[in-house]
Amino acid sequence: IDLSYKLSNNMSSYSEEEKAQVKDFATFEKDNFNEKKLEIFSHTGTHIDAPYHMIDNAKTIDEYPVEYFMGKALLIDISEYYLVPLEDFKENESKLKEVDFIIFRTGWDIYYGMDEYLKFYPSIDLDCAEYIATFDNIRGIGIDTISVDDFSNKSYDVHKAILGSGKIIIIPLNICEISDRIKM
Repeated sequence: IDLSYKLSNNMSSYSEEEKAQVKDFATFEKDNFNEKKLEIFSHTGTHIDAPYHMIDNAKTIDEYPVEYFMGKALLIDISEYYLVPLEDFKENESKLKEVDFIIFRTGWDIYYGMDEYLKFYPSIDLDCAEYIATFDNIRGIGIDTISVDDFSNKSYDVHKAILGSGKIIIIPLNICEISDRIKM
């Protein structure tokens, strides 16, 4: 199931400078072929954060084998929370031992493309991130918000806890578009 957002000129981004630019470079009518020119930042649209994103001299995305990005995922609905408390998250411990990825559904993706999407979004508590980091089988986490860190957290503690354990972070995910195809 593809949970990524399509690259477009109107996609959500942290700033105007980071807005994607998708332009026609060649057209079939003019050049006998079609080609687009893309101007994007590495964190445009749905993307993967490797440890190097927040940790100097850490693993970069190209250092992972392609098989690392495929596996079984557990979707956890956290839409009733602003920050997921550890005690509620621990209820999933037996399931966490059987999967490669955790996908968090906050419901915030309904705001994607709107100014609201970039502000006061729900996220993961640092205690949850540190708990996830202890699972050797978990390769990474994904979420339907612009960040795994709370909007006000500029020290990026959740990023660092997950990435510091060698795991990846996939953000933002387009869960609302395919929610009828996902089993909870």
